[in-house]
Amino acid sequence: MELNIKEVYKTAMISTAHVTQADSEILPQICFDPITDRGHNWIHGAEYGWIVRAGLRAESWKESLREEGISWPTIENIEKVLNAGFDAVHFDVDAETVDGLQIWEW
Repeated sequence: MELNIKEVYKTAMISTAHVTQADSEILPQICFDPITDRGHNWIHGAEYGWIVRAGLRAESWKESLREEGISWPTIENIEKVLNAGFDAVHFDVDAETVDGLQIWEW
């Protein structure tokens, strides 16, 4: 049986160390919650981090994150990943750090 999947996106899995500690406290608060229908439907909580599907949105994703209080350095890390050809960033506590991205120890 052949699956005819018409929509796909490319995700990079990187360390949560590429997010500031302050941003790590904001992200869970702005993740989409299907029960309450609150949060951004392109930011999702994961067991050990977050998935940010910013590349599937227009350029407004940066402004949306800034309005929520996410720092420019974290936004710049996301932008670098998107510019490398990815559509989404999965920040995971067990993932590797990536050379060329800012890192914070917290």
